[in-house]
Amino acid sequence: PLFCKGTGGFFLVHERENIGRIGLFDSSGEWVQDIECDCGHVESIIGPDAESDGVFFLATGDDPRERHIYHASPHSKWTAAKVTTASGTHSVVLAPGAKVWLHRHDAVGQPPSFRLECPTGGVSECILESISLSDSQRCFIPPQLIEAYAADGTTRLYAAIYTAKVRSPSQKSPVVLLVYGGPHAQSVRNTWTL
Repeated sequence: PLFCKGTGGFFLVHERENIGRIGLFDSSGEWVQDIECDCGHVESIIGPDAESDGVFFLATGDDPRERHIYHASPHSKWTAAKVTTASGTHSVVLAPGAKVWLHRHDAVGQPPSFRLECPTGGVSECILESISLSDSQRCFIPPQLIEAYAADGTTRLYAAIYTAKVRSPSQKSPVVLLVYGGPHAQSVRNTWTL
């Protein structure tokens, strides 16, 4: 749990409705409300904000293959807003006092970059920028992310296809198949480490 400044209440990630959400509880442990969020599955609480007794958290957003940072506070009536916008996987380490964080971002085909940022926007300093490589400079080709549907026609399935750098069209390429055993965490993600 993450305890709130001043109120004695706390935030807690739960899955009461089979999807990760953040509940706000009072000082006696009674549920008050969930944070209103159109943010997919909430994975974890990052920490408090420095200003308004609000909270930053990590969630999938519209695409379960991605991870984004969200924020909610009493000023927004506990309705979450997406903080990160670039496609891919985001994570942050919040400094004590919550005035700055170290923001890591990567995606398929884009190595990680690190920025020291103010969570509320404003000053940003690049600590390590990723180097973009052309396909000819890489020893691999980034996977192609695809979507397919299960036999029921409605359940969306995600896959990553890796293709080998083949020297000639007549040369055969190996095939490796990793079956997703579900139902648990999405294993195909829009991240450099895929």
